[in-house]
Amino acid sequence: MATETTETQDVPDGQEIPSTGLRGFSMLVVVIAVFPIALGIGFTLQTASPPPGKLDAAEQPAPAVPNQIQHLPLKPGPDRSKGDDLLREGRHEAALHLYRSLGSADSLRVAADLSLRMGFCQEGLGQWDEALATYRSVTDSHRPVLAVCATLGQARIWMRLNDFNAAEPLLRSLLLRSGDGLPAGMSDEVALLYSIVAAEQTLPANSPLTAGLSPVNNLIEWSQSEMLRWADAAPDQPATDDEIHLRVSAPHKPAAEADLADNQVPGATLLGTPFQITARQQSINQIVTRLAEESGFRLEWSDEAVEQLASSRVLDVTVGDLPLSLVLSSLCQEVRATWTLQMHTRTLLITTTNGEADALQVHKSATMTLASAVAMWPEHRLTAPANFARAQLAAADSRLMDAAETYSALIGRSVSPLGIRAAFNAALAYHRAGDLVGTCRMLEVIVHGAPGSDLHTRSMILYGRALMDRGEFREAAFQLKRAANSRQTPDDQARAAVFLAMALLLDGRPLDAGEALFAHRLQFQDRSVRNAAALMTSLARWRTATAAGKARETAFLYRSIVAVDGDAEWLGPTGQLLLGQAMHEADLDDRMLELYSSVLEHGACELVEMQMKLALADYRRDHDQIADAKVIWLEIYAVDRPESVTAGMRLAQVALDELDLALCLELCHAIQDRDHVPKAELLKLAGRAYDLGGYPILAAQCYAGKWPLP
Repeated sequence: MATETTETQDVPDGQEIPSTGLRGFSMLVVVIAVFPIALGIGFTLQTASPPPGKLDAAEQPAPAVPNQIQHLPLKPGPDRSKGDDLLREGRHEAALHLYRSLGSADSLRVAADLSLRMGFCQEGLGQWDEALATYRSVTDSHRPVLAVCATLGQARIWMRLNDFNAAEPLLRSLLLRSGDGLPAGMSDEVALLYSIVAAEQTLPANSPLTAGLSPVNNLIEWSQSEMLRWADAAPDQPATDDEIHLRVSAPHKPAAEADLADNQVPGATLLGTPFQITARQQSINQIVTRLAEESGFRLEWSDEAVEQLASSRVLDVTVGDLPLSLVLSSLCQEVRATWTLQMHTRTLLITTTNGEADALQVHKSATMTLASAVAMWPEHRLTAPANFARAQLAAADSRLMDAAETYSALIGRSVSPLGIRAAFNAALAYHRAGDLVGTCRMLEVIVHGAPGSDLHTRSMILYGRALMDRGEFREAAFQLKRAANSRQTPDDQARAAVFLAMALLLDGRPLDAGEALFAHRLQFQDRSVRNAAALMTSLARWRTATAAGKARETAFLYRSIVAVDGDAEWLGPTGQLLLGQAMHEADLDDRMLELYSSVLEHGACELVEMQMKLALADYRRDHDQIADAKVIWLEIYAVDRPESVTAGMRLAQVALDELDLALCLELCHAIQDRDHVPKAELLKLAGRAYDLGGYPILAAQCYAGKWPLP
């Protein structure tokens, strides 16, 4: 039996000594409560950490700091290079989505280089407003190269929108500092774009020579790789030579006057001389004066230009190896002036741009500037759009054949957007110049080689019109029927249906013309097209009506003539030919005479010209103006065309009426072997001449349908 020992304790008076049993029970409860927790902690330490003795000193865990937040490591986000690869491949939507995932939710906190890339994607997607806003947000970047790229991006978009007045100041600001801070290769791009913009600004609005020409806006090719390279270019180095106020130099001396012969742009070689300019806080007058001195020109300013210079600001200009004409154009534009080069006196004249005469001079200087830029960068990817703009300027100058040849040179072996538009513009130029063969050759590039083009329907319409002008009415009707049944643009379909009816009427098929117009009747929404369709329908009904019904149809024909008269220019000379025929049928010969005289004064194809002249000669004959009629018939008779047979028979009839039997028989024998000869009518005419001449046997042979023996 164990002996129980107790320790003696001093207890203050008045306190009880706790019993030993109660204290033992309390300790047991504490042990039971703490043991599982201690066991769990020990297990965790044993399985999560190696023994302390096996850890190096560098691997020892850091001591825990009270209340310290332990952040988990962030997962790496998408690499920006993936977005750049997508952008180079032209996958703009995917690239834009990836760039946005890299940026902040707050658009104002997105990095400038990332915003610039988003602008590239939005521009590629055609989101013009969004791209402009994005580019504007980058122009305040602390990295000048990003601001330069954003400025160029805005100018590109304005060019795509055909707003060249908005693009010009942006490009000019880049051009005048092209030698200071622009990445390698960007100055060439800016120079060519500025040349194109300056040329496009001078094109006359609503000119018949340029109406219908496909614009240059979406032909500006841009390289995603180049844009990304410029955006990632090294930071600009600040200029260190602050003491230079004005320095102008030409790497190559100007050529001699004997070497400056150029048929299209006199002085193009001299104006293409590259210059380098470094100016700090200098006036435009000082810079241009030094340019003239280095070029060997005598400088003159108009009084108005001097007044504008007095109020102009000083500016910094840094230009590296740009053509003289381009530098002059950009500097003069700063004060709303233009320059004129007088080669015979070697005088450079600076004038203001007010009035039509000054506008003409601006047009000439823009032509020289564009020619110099193309000559300096002949292999650049923007040279083709620049030549496209040169062709537009030639068309505006009434040099239609030069314009057509320049457009034709842009058509390559493979069909490209630029080649398609160049072919269409070349066809328009050839058509307005009267070269129907060249017109058809250019249109075949689109009609047969680019069926998915947005110009395909318009090309088929113009192709059908050219074939009509050549007298190939069946082929014209085939092409115009294709255009009328296309599903691209309802307006073009409606116009194609009207031209189809014209071709069928000229081919002698008025019933088919009426059916074609009836089939497309719901498409005639435009007033002028609807009136033209009503005219062709009335003419077709009149030509198919019986003698009893012609009186009723004449009333409808008269009303349709009144509706379309004065708004028929878009029908072309062929449509106006049919309008004049309708006027003749409605006894409006005086109005027909006025219409045909106006068309012939402005020029028409040979077929329309011959038909109209025949109608005018018949009008003169019916109004006892035989001498004037004979002059016209003799002119037509001398031409080897089907209309010459009709003119010969008219002359033979007049000779018979005037009892000039020898001339009548001579004419009858001369045209008997030609094509399209109405043999029965001609034999009848010759028989009457023999009968009046006292040769009844020969007359009888003619009346029997046989030519007498010679």
